[in-house]
Amino acid sequence: MNQSEVRKHFPERCVLVEALKLDTRGKERVIEEISVIVDLRTAIQQEDRAMATKKNSQAWAEAKKRCRLNETDIQMAKELGMTPKSLIKNIPAPNQQWKAPVKVWIRDLYEKKFDRVLPVKRVLSRELMGKVDTQEKPVVSEWRYEDEDLPF
Repeated sequence: MNQSEVRKHFPERCVLVEALKLDTRGKERVIEEISVIVDLRTAIQQEDRAMATKKNSQAWAEAKKRCRLNETDIQMAKELGMTPKSLIKNIPAPNQQWKAPVKVWIRDLYEKKFDRVLPVKRVLSRELMGKVDTQEKPVVSEWRYEDEDLPF
């Protein structure tokens, strides 16, 4: 591929190229064949998308934490077209006793729109599963008080 072919394939774009065949004529180097390594516009767009996805997932994690939601609630909110910012803005303040918690609000809206509610998937974490299987051992205190030391 030469320079004119690259310009045909990538008009008005910035590309990174590699010289495959060079020739030295006197004090000049002439590039006879080049190869396109990457289209920089496409690379930048992919990087921007990756950063936007990361920011979006962080925003959903923040909304999940602050609104006390589970994965099912997040899925319902996304299907309703809600954003993490809108969920956080609708957290009821202490003086807003009339306002339902965000979790209840999402479920009500979802039920009105789709005439159903997604079932909640109950998943126990490994820590909880470990606690369920093991029995608690009695705590033995190393401190012993003599009758004389007690204040009563």
